[in-house]
Order: sequence, then C-alpha cells, then structure tokens
Amino acid sequence: LENRMTNSKSQSPHPRPLPAYRARGPQLGGLLLIALFAGCASAPPRATEVAATRPSEVRVASADFEKLWTAADLVSRDLLFTPARQDRRAGLYETAPVTSGQWFEPWRRDAITPAARTQSSLATIRRTIRVKVDKAADGSFVATPTVLVERYALAERRITTSAGYRTVFRERNTNFGTIETDAGLELPASYWYEVGNDPELEAYVARAMTSQLKKG
Repeated sequence: LENRMTNSKSQSPHPRPLPAYRARGPQLGGLLLIALFAGCASAPPRATEVAATRPSEVRVASADFEKLWTAADLVSRDLLFTPARQDRRAGLYETAPVTSGQWFEPWRRDAITPAARTQSSLATIRRTIRVKVDKAADGSFVATPTVLVERYALAERRITTSAGYRTVFRERNTNFGTIETDAGLELPASYWYEVGNDPELEAYVARAMTSQLKKG
C-alpha cells in the first residue's frame, strides 16, 4: 500500500508538454490559411496598355517579299495559329487569337517559358501573332513579329437561389441592383484585356522565320 501511494505521489498531475514541432503546427497552419485567403482576395491585374503597345525588338530581313510573307505564314501555322488578316498592300499579317496551352498540353508551343505556361494554366490566356513587313531604304524587306497577350475576365454574378448557379456563365444574364447599374452604367459581362507582349515567343517566331528563309 505504501508503495502504491509513493508511486501515485511521484506521478505529476500536469500533462507532459508537447514537442516544439507539434506545438507550432496549428500556428503554422493558421499562417498558411491566412496567406492563402489573402492571395485569393487580391485584386486582378489591370490592363497594361503601355506594355501591350511596346515595339518588338526582333527583326527578320529578306530581299524577297514573298519568301518573307510565306515564312511568317508557315511559322504561324506550325504554332497552331490560323491567319485572320493578310493585307499584302499594307504589309500586315495577323492571326486569329488562340487560347494558350496549359500544363497538360505539352504539344503546344505558344507558351514557351514556365512562367507563361503557369499563367495560362491558372487563367484563360490567349495570344495573337502579328507580323509587319516594311520596305527598307536599300530595297530589302524587314519583318517585325509581335505577339499580343490577352487575359479573359468574367464579371461577378449574383446568385440569389439554389438553382441560380446555372445562369452564372450565360452571356445574356445581366446584373441588377449593383452600384454600376444604379448609376446607369452597363458593364460587359465578359471581356478580354491586354496584359502585354510575349518577347520570348516573338524571338522564337523570328528564329523560325529565319530558318524558313534559309531553306528557300
């Protein structure tokens, strides 16, 4: 009996302290959640018109206008772009906008860098190739490829019923009772806005056009 009493007194009534990594676990988890919600609540990037109108820094020169024009067309089609405007008199070749490839589309080569691939995977991004052909003073022709990058934006929609989520992606669905509509402003439900140029893809187009010219 005395041994049992001695053992019971030797036992501490307070629980043992948790290890440091266990005690800090909830705190680290809370910090991660705060950072996650802060990132989700951040405002979307604004349109950068200055970057979108930045002149391209790459050039492709040739003495033959037709070969230069054909090279631009072949390179654009090889990148899975389709021509939308071919104005030979103005020297302007332009493709239709194409939604950029995501991480599960390795055969797509329009998003060259990992940053561009990540951006097109997290948001809806499209690119347009424009090639401007001008005549130089010496009689040759110089092509300037430019790649315009745009991002898709979808306005928020009010959901007042459990079945209202079905109308979120309808183009004809218009909001009402907002600050804009009360002020008499009608904003588009969805639109594309410019985010800048793609210098990496511009350089790739220039190199590919040069290779096509060497082939003849």
